[in-house]
Amino acid sequence: MLENKGLIQSLALRAQRELVREVAGELKVPVLFLKAAWADPVLYGGEGKRHGTDIDVLVRPTDFESIALALEKRGFRRTQGLEGERGRYFEHKETCLLPPAGSAYLTIDLHRALTNPIWFDVATEALIARARTYEVGTEKIVSLSPEDQILHACLHYAGHAFDLDGRHLEDVLRLVSTMPIDWHEVNQRARETKTSTMLSLLQSALQGLGSGPLPVETPPEARWRAWAIRKLLSPDGQLRRQRPRSRWLDYLLVRPLMTDDSTAALRFARQFGLPWLVESSRNFRRNGG
Repeated sequence: MLENKGLIQSLALRAQRELVREVAGELKVPVLFLKAAWADPVLYGGEGKRHGTDIDVLVRPTDFESIALALEKRGFRRTQGLEGERGRYFEHKETCLLPPAGSAYLTIDLHRALTNPIWFDVATEALIARARTYEVGTEKIVSLSPEDQILHACLHYAGHAFDLDGRHLEDVLRLVSTMPIDWHEVNQRARETKTSTMLSLLQSALQGLGSGPLPVETPPEARWRAWAIRKLLSPDGQLRRQRPRSRWLDYLLVRPLMTDDSTAALRFARQFGLPWLVESSRNFRRNGG
């Protein structure tokens, strides 16, 4: 029964990739498939073993609105986004489009970036320029290069402040075990994107799962940041929080530690944090608080 369920999901993912490719082809714009939409066929044999609740798609920021509108014409519906300052921050990265009523399609998580503003320096256009086509049977699946897949996992766990399960970690374990990786490029891109601290943490978790030594270069300042973050994580070596998340702890301590950019916390406070607090205070007074 579970095997049938997995196969059904795998077939559904393939059908939805075809739909997204068709829409992108009509618009003549590139699209990349992320997480389960890529990993299930490429790393798990297309048997539905890599479970996903939606289909993640990355597009250039300049193509984002045209893709979203084209999907809406196919019956997809944008979820109600956040308003005000919170919306300005969280809607920067992605928007969810719900499937047409009664269809077998999954929700589409449409990304124009892999990270929220400020904390990391990742250009979507560069990711798409380096994209790779993975051939699985007769299907050609365009996704991030193997090196960028590793950085994406770093960004994904950072974006959720380690409040995630181990699926993406398992993806990377399979990736480094089955494909050649240019570790010089991984280390260079980690430095450029301010993700060396997260890469150090990912390396430790992968080695704990049996990957063997990985040639990750960790600058001294990233080493102590990673050491501090490990105090918050599960002692089993996985990228999981020991205790429930606290928004204030995340933005005052955890997120500033995760990035290699020492100016990020101050810039976040100025550009988003303070306006966010002012807006929250106004709403509180308006609602009779």
